[in-house]
Amino acid sequence: MRDKKTLTIVLASVVVLASAVFLLGTKTSKQRRSPNVIFIVVDALRPDHLGCYGYKRPTSPGIDDFAREGVLFENAFASGSQTMMSVPSILTSLYPDTLNILENGASLSDKFMTLPGILAKNGYRTAAFTGPQLRSIGSLSSHFHAYESISPGRGADNGDATQSILSKATSWIQDGSGEPFFLYMHFLRVHSPYCRPPCARDRFWKEEITPEMEDMAKRFHYTKGYDARKNGIKPDARMVDFLVSLYDADINYIDGRIERFFAFLKEAGLTDNTLIVLLSDHGEELNDRGDFFHGKTLYDEQIRVVLVMRFPKALPQGKRVTELVSLVDVMPTVLDILRIEYNTETQGRSILGMVAGLDPLPELESFSELKYGTHKAIRTKRWKLLARDDGRGVPEPVELYDLQDDPGERVNVLEKYPVESQQLVLRLRDHTRECLDLRARLLGRGPEAEAQQVRLTEEDRDILKSLGYIQ
Repeated sequence: MRDKKTLTIVLASVVVLASAVFLLGTKTSKQRRSPNVIFIVVDALRPDHLGCYGYKRPTSPGIDDFAREGVLFENAFASGSQTMMSVPSILTSLYPDTLNILENGASLSDKFMTLPGILAKNGYRTAAFTGPQLRSIGSLSSHFHAYESISPGRGADNGDATQSILSKATSWIQDGSGEPFFLYMHFLRVHSPYCRPPCARDRFWKEEITPEMEDMAKRFHYTKGYDARKNGIKPDARMVDFLVSLYDADINYIDGRIERFFAFLKEAGLTDNTLIVLLSDHGEELNDRGDFFHGKTLYDEQIRVVLVMRFPKALPQGKRVTELVSLVDVMPTVLDILRIEYNTETQGRSILGMVAGLDPLPELESFSELKYGTHKAIRTKRWKLLARDDGRGVPEPVELYDLQDDPGERVNVLEKYPVESQQLVLRLRDHTRECLDLRARLLGRGPEAEAQQVRLTEEDRDILKSLGYIQ
C-alpha cells in the first residue's frame, strides 16, 4: 500500500512539474503562442445521460472520446437551475446574490470583471455565439469583442440554431490574425421542446409514435408543461419513456455536431494548444419527481452539471475528479492554467491542484439558488440543505438530505440531525451576507447596486416566452 501511494504521489508530481514547465514557458517565451480557450456550453444537459458519466444508452460517443482525453469532474454543481443564474456565475466566478442577477432581464454590470474581459486585457480576442436564451441576461454582449445571439429560423435549419452557431464560430476562428482567442458557444439543442427537427425522433424510440403521443409531447415542452399538469394532464409511464428518448436523441444530435467541431480544430492544427471546457449550465428534471424541465427546484437532477476540461499540455488524460466543485471555480481554474494574474475578487477557487491530487483542500461546498432568491441550497459531499427565504432575506431550513445514505434526496432528515442542520443553515446565512457585502464593495451602495433590467425587443420577448424564460 505504501509503495502504491508513493507511486501515485510521484506520478502526480510529474504531471504538475510537466504542467509547470509548459506554463512557465508560455509566460516567458515570445516564440510560444498563448493557448486558446474554448467554452462549449450545452443548455440543460444532464451528466447522467452521457456515456462518460455512466449512462447505458449510446447518446454521446463524441463527448465520451473527448472525456477520455481530459479531466472529468463527477460532482460539479451550478449556482442555479436556470441559465440566467448560472452563466453569469461561470463568467465572473461570483454567485447570483453577489451579481444581483436573480431574474430574467437583469443586467450584468460592467463593474464586474469577467473571464472574457480579463483575457482581452491579456491580448486575447474574444467572441460568443449563442442561442437566444442569453438574451435574458442584459449587457452580456459588452464583455466580448464579438457577440451574436442567433435565433432559430424557419428555413434550412428547421428552427435549430446549432449549425449556425458552429458555422459562425469556425469562420471567426479562421478569420483570426494569429493572436490567441477565447470562444464561448452556448447551444440550446437539448433544451425543451425536445428533439426538434433535424433531430431523429426514432433514434432511441423504436415503437410507433401515435398522434396522441405527438400531442402530449407538444403539451409537455417548457412553456406549456406546467399549465398542462395544473389541468390534470399527466404522462403515463410509456409517455415518460418517449419524452426521455427524445431528450436523449437531442443529446446524440448535439454530440455529433460537437464531434465535427473537434475534427475542424484538429484539421486546423489547434487541438494541442487549445484549452477546451465542455459544460452544461444546469440539469433537467425528467420525471424524477413527477415533473419535467428545470428552474423550479434545487435537487441534484437540476443543478448537477457536466464539466470536462481538455488541454494536453497541462492536464492529465482520463482523469476523473470525485471531489465537489462548483461552476464558479471554472474561471479561476482557467486563469490558473494560463498563468494569468487578475485583480478582482472571486468566490470560486482554482481546482488545478486538486486535479493533480496534490492540493489538500478543506471540506468543499457549493451554493445554489432559485429565481428571485426565494430558495437556496448548500451542498457538501455528504449533506444537502434546502432553505426558504423568510421574507427578510434570511434562509430558513426546510429539507436536509444525507447524501451518503440517500443520494437521490428522498428522505428528509431535517429533524433527525438538528446539529448538522443548524451548522449548514448558519453557513448558508454567512454565505448570503458575504454575497451582499461583496456586491457592496464591487458596486457601491447606490443605484448601481440595485438590479438593472435590460429592455427587450418584441422579438426577444416572443423568443424568451417560447422558451419559458419570461411570462
